[in-house]
Amino acid sequence: MPLAQVSWPRGIEEWLLPGPRLMKGKTWTRSQRIRTAAELPLVVDLADPALPPKYQQIAERAAHLRELGMTYRSIGEVLGVDAKSVRNATGWWETRSQDRHLGRP
Repeated sequence: MPLAQVSWPRGIEEWLLPGPRLMKGKTWTRSQRIRTAAELPLVVDLADPALPPKYQQIAERAAHLRELGMTYRSIGEVLGVDAKSVRNATGWWETRSQDRHLGRP
């Protein structure tokens, strides 16, 4: 159906047609130019790199306790973390050990 034959609400034509928008008899203009992402200032606070994540802090001890036959839950109780953190720590430690064995940094 052509645009002229449709009954549109009053005043909607100015929003359907391309061109500047009219607001109370004035032409709307952009007050600032459009900025691209490259022109926006960026300020970021970096996390403290001195402290590794908790699972890395407990990894060596958790792996040792796991080798002694303790469960993830009991290791977590001893180290003050949950069983999932112990699983993550032991997995990370094993991967790290394998990388060192293969000569990777």
